[in-house]
Amino acid sequence: MNIESYYKDLNNYIVIKEKNIDLNFLYFLLNFDYLNKPLLNIYNQYITEYNNEYYLVFKRDDKYINIEDISYFLNQQLFITDNNIKEKWCQKIDYHEYQITQFGSKFFLLRESINYIVGLSEIGIQLLNTINLDYCYSCLVHKRVTNSLFDFKNPLNICIDYRIRDISEYTKYMFFYENKEVLNDLFLKIQLTNEEYKLLFSRLLFITPYYDLYEKIIDNEIDENDIKKIINKLNNYEKYLKKIYLYLKRYIDIDNIELFSNWYYFFNTRYFFLYSSFNTILNGNINHLTISACTFNFYINDTIFILNEINISTIIY
Repeated sequence: MNIESYYKDLNNYIVIKEKNIDLNFLYFLLNFDYLNKPLLNIYNQYITEYNNEYYLVFKRDDKYINIEDISYFLNQQLFITDNNIKEKWCQKIDYHEYQITQFGSKFFLLRESINYIVGLSEIGIQLLNTINLDYCYSCLVHKRVTNSLFDFKNPLNICIDYRIRDISEYTKYMFFYENKEVLNDLFLKIQLTNEEYKLLFSRLLFITPYYDLYEKIIDNEIDENDIKKIINKLNNYEKYLKKIYLYLKRYIDIDNIELFSNWYYFFNTRYFFLYSSFNTILNGNINHLTISACTFNFYINDTIFILNEINISTIIY
């Protein structure tokens, strides 16, 4: 016997297999008409348990979501959550930093890029410490947001979290995978509190598209080269973050983040150089700076100093 025998017809349907499901939460979600309901099996049940695993079958849907879909979820009844974002982020960062020490010579791309990603995440945590979460509201949101309507309506992709989660995840997905900047359009549709705007920016600093691929690479589900699609856009994403930050700073009281205000920042897949930090170390005597590949030239009183390599771990910011 196999799973197909539990259903009359699986044409144009997608079978999803899960090892662990919160059944009470799932049945609660099935009360929402907007979400897709699984196909009933021959026993008139939504969930089929087979070989100690759970199977749900959904009708295939190849359409794409739009901003109105995001807005719909943000206008639902609000829930109370004890979501400890800071603790979860710190645990994730600590785990990845530990993993890197175990790689040896494996995963070159991960080893040479993870410190930059962690650095942005830590800035996000610092900003999170300044936010009054009592003014940040939660509702039904998605674990991950792509541009797929099927994923968006899949009840297995639903959780309860701060409502800015969907905005953040959709913004990052569209930037890294669709080359689109959508946050301006979202701002026109969605009204948030000042603290939620800060929480949104904090979450944009946590680059989940990178972390998701990172974990799949470690688990040998995909090739390491797949993460190049994220790494190659990090420089532009930082510019995008700066644009968002400067826009928000015009309207709300958000902590000063030097990276996005007045520091000069240079980054490639292996090295980065913080002009402001280095200038401070040299007591402000740098006349000007040039950069070429992985060589950094700086001048002090017309004397040239050349650094062939600046390792990411030697610069503290």
